[in-house]
Amino acid sequence: MLNISKRVHKAVRFLVRRSQAFDRLFLPPAFVVDGNQAFIRGLYRSYLFPGATVIEIGGGKNPLISAAEKRELSLRVIGLDISDRELSAAPVGIYDRTICAT
Repeated sequence: MLNISKRVHKAVRFLVRRSQAFDRLFLPPAFVVDGNQAFIRGLYRSYLFPGATVIEIGGGKNPLISAAEKRELSLRVIGLDISDRELSAAPVGIYDRTICAT
């Protein structure tokens, strides 16, 4: 399975590079937005509200929600990842519950 994972990661990196090359070639810079980075920089915050339950999928050891945000908004954060090792490496107390599943 590890071998498949490496091939998948390699294929994804290849496709990302090709997509970026396409964007540079055919699109004006104003049209090129990295949606993932925009989300990480704060778009997700507009969806949080006090007392919400957040299911963080794939965050593992690097959760998107910070301890300060969790405390400030009294959030319940559930970590869902395919790797128990990743979930275990997350900052202490960030997840109220963890689920290891594919």
